Amino acid sequence: MPVKFQRGQIDTFQVEAVSLGKLQKVLLRCEASDKSQYWYCEKVVVREPGTTSESVFTCERWLPFMSQGIIHSEIELYLQ
Repeated sequence: MPVKFQRGQIDTFQVEAVSLGKLQKVLLRCEASDKSQYWYCEKVVVREPGTTSESVFTCERWLPFMSQGIIHSEIELYLQ
């Protein structure tokens, strides 16, 4: 099993859940205690098993991120 969050690597995560219907947004949270634990998120793709349905939420930023002098560890992503 490959190590997650390595430079130049695409990581995929599978989460089992009940059908969530049509998603409007997702909340992405990052817990990092120092800059060596920051990671870049291009996008979040949610796929419904057994269908071709997918929802794409564009992020394109490092997490956590700084805005107006405050470090944010979570971000709301909206459907594209």
